[in-house]
Amino acid sequence: MYIETPFNIVGTKYNLYIHKKLNIMYVKLNDEECKEIIIKFNKGINKNKLSKEYNVAHGTITNIINRDGKKRIKPNSKYFVNENFFEKINNESRAYWLGFFYADGYIIKNEKYHKFYAGLGIKDIEHLLKFNSDIKSNYPIKNKIKGKYKNYCVNITNKKFTENLVKHGCIHQKTNNIKFPSLQKKLIKHFIRGFFDGDGSITCTENTLQLTICCAVEEFLKRIVEELSKEISFDRTLKLYKRKDGLYLFVNSSSEDIIKIHEYLYNNSHIYLDRKKETFDHIKDNLYEIKKIIWKNYYKKRKTRENNQKQNENESER
Repeated sequence: MYIETPFNIVGTKYNLYIHKKLNIMYVKLNDEECKEIIIKFNKGINKNKLSKEYNVAHGTITNIINRDGKKRIKPNSKYFVNENFFEKINNESRAYWLGFFYADGYIIKNEKYHKFYAGLGIKDIEHLLKFNSDIKSNYPIKNKIKGKYKNYCVNITNKKFTENLVKHGCIHQKTNNIKFPSLQKKLIKHFIRGFFDGDGSITCTENTLQLTICCAVEEFLKRIVEELSKEISFDRTLKLYKRKDGLYLFVNSSSEDIIKIHEYLYNNSHIYLDRKKETFDHIKDNLYEIKKIIWKNYYKKRKTRENNQKQNENESER
């Protein structure tokens, strides 16, 4: 293997020759020298030192390393990860995290590098710690501030890890292109729970009890509803709503349905976003009181509206 590179130093130990057309002096590195560079790089010597040692450009060292046919591991890398974690989706943990990152993960994949990114709000940092633990990763969870918003994120640069995610449908620019993955029946609820933790919400206030799941792809959200319907006898007919921004919503305000969804998603499950499960548990444990407060406020508001309407009618008659 010969690597030719621009060279402007005279009087070195390397063979030099003149490019006939460009009249530029080059150094020629032979096979042994190229092998030496690869060996030294894999032992941890960085490209800048190699470039100075062999009196060639930094880009030449990069070319030599890239042309090495062997699969290389980044020397003395500070970070590691179980790159085979998503190779097969065959347990609860892998199905859950696949669903979660269908909602909240981001893939960058091109010829130069493969990168996985996940960011969550400051209150959910524990969830990223769970993920790092499951994939046996020591990649740092970093604090990121964008405008007035503060969150935590993890960036994993590993080709095989990223390619396995892509293989199972967690693709680059997935927002409008995701498809429901092929999974064992017993793992579907874990995948749905993961997606719900990423792109769903459970709301319990003095006026509202509501579960919502959103997605930009109608067919994907329909499939989630279909899978839920196979396991749950819903209290009412289910349908999707389309917002003005094109996002599709599955909304359910039936307290009975919400309890059924809670039981389906969380029974014999071990991985979940803590704060959402806590809301579900609160609803289940206090359902009677919650419904009582909601109905009380509903009738109070309705009576106020009726009184205002009568007052307006009386004023218009005068």
